[in-house]
Amino acid sequence: MNEVLLSYKTPLGHSVQIEKKSYRPVSGKTKGRLAFISGLHGDELEGVALCGRLISYLSTLQEENPEAILGQIEIYPVVNPQSLGSSQRLWPMGSLDMNRQFSGNDKSLLSGISKTILDDIVKNSEVAVDIHAGNLFLKELPQVRIIEKFDKKLIPLASECNVDLIWVHPIADFFKLTLGFNLNKAKVRTIVIEAGIGARLDKAIG
Repeated sequence: MNEVLLSYKTPLGHSVQIEKKSYRPVSGKTKGRLAFISGLHGDELEGVALCGRLISYLSTLQEENPEAILGQIEIYPVVNPQSLGSSQRLWPMGSLDMNRQFSGNDKSLLSGISKTILDDIVKNSEVAVDIHAGNLFLKELPQVRIIEKFDKKLIPLASECNVDLIWVHPIADFFKLTLGFNLNKAKVRTIVIEAGIGARLDKAIG
């Protein structure tokens, strides 16, 4: 099921939509609720491509064997479509980092968009995977990053992710503004994956 999560107009009057793709068990009973999120930064393409492949796979699976999907799956493939469309990391209306807007402490447009995304994931998910890549100058080894206060509940999940590194690190103030931190704070077990390099795709990683 395709769903428009929210829409807004830019100062120039262009309409922007943020969409998600949802899959549900045909029985109506779910054995778990999982979300995949990508595209917080417009130059991080690995997650967008991965979510696209996942949507293609699950849609085919659902058509061929409707009973194969036993849980609820939410895919948010591009939560920052304006930045993706302009191939830049930051939100073009103000050069803001969308992944520093999830504290809900201001009333800006981007903060409101971020709150809507956060609230929807919290409402519909028990586990989430937030997918990122490196910047234009740094290729990230496939890894899961975990803030140390969440390590006990997240390391078992991270160990299932087929990454080269699980990095448990101390908290810094800016992490408190991120999607991953605020989902974990809201009791949605969330792992943050970093892999690849900005504005490029690596088949070996994706």
